[in-house]
Amino acid sequence: MNLNKLVLAAVVAGALTFAGAASAGVITLSPTNMNPGCTDLTAGACGAVGTAVNFDTDNAITRYIGVIDIAAAAGATTYSESGSLRVASFGLNGVEVGGAGVNRGGGGNYDIYAIYTIAGAGTWSVPGVIFNATSFTTFSVSLYASPSSGGVPGIATPTSGSDATGGITHGAGAFLLGTSTIINQPSNFAFAALNPGGTATSSLSVLVDFTAAAGTTGANGFFFAPDPFLTTIGAQQGGQSNNTTWVANGAGIRITTAASNPGGGSLAFGVAEVPEPGTLSLLGASLVGLAAVGRRRKVQR
Repeated sequence: MNLNKLVLAAVVAGALTFAGAASAGVITLSPTNMNPGCTDLTAGACGAVGTAVNFDTDNAITRYIGVIDIAAAAGATTYSESGSLRVASFGLNGVEVGGAGVNRGGGGNYDIYAIYTIAGAGTWSVPGVIFNATSFTTFSVSLYASPSSGGVPGIATPTSGSDATGGITHGAGAFLLGTSTIINQPSNFAFAALNPGGTATSSLSVLVDFTAAAGTTGANGFFFAPDPFLTTIGAQQGGQSNNTTWVANGAGIRITTAASNPGGGSLAFGVAEVPEPGTLSLLGASLVGLAAVGRRRKVQR
């Protein structure tokens, strides 16, 4: 699927807005910091690893794997999806940044990756061929960092559309960077097309609000980010149809993008724009005006 904002997603981009507008946002990754309040997923606090340089970024290119289970082959139906996103590179203003300090396929000091699960409802716009996800009841994204000294996290194909692990086995010393909450749910935000011969394509575009995990921010934290910190997740389960396959799965369809042939995606980082003071004042004045009209009508009666 396509993911545009992450939790750290992994993560491809969409023109979605929050509170009317969102502007580009830059986060600072500081892999050399000690993260004194951070808790490793297995035991102990998170420590500095290697000699990675700090850098700023406003987007990330990711590699995506995942499984979508669609409950019925035609008509109104439900679906569930699970997957993972692994950052291949970071960029700032369209230029790659970060050197070898953060994930380069496991060759850097840290792997940065995300796990997500989605469940919801949709319809077949073309029965048995094109499925549109129109709503979700659950959508969760968790973003992680894993030091290369702890081994590259295991990355495998999820077992089902509801596999909470996303196919990820965490390496030693891995820690949670944060989680995300959906703040914008457009209609038809995702689709899957089933092609002849068992190939498929799919995409997702959604905006989420990122909440950093305790101990990962601040003077000695792993990263610094604006608050609220928005991520547009955009991922393609197969930018090419040969990345993704589908099979009949009982009464439904299973669409798979395997770890052996991942799809691609991106994360775009942004900041929610708040109304200007003048706008807020005008809004307040209009509300007062409405109240006055209401009182006048009561008097006239």
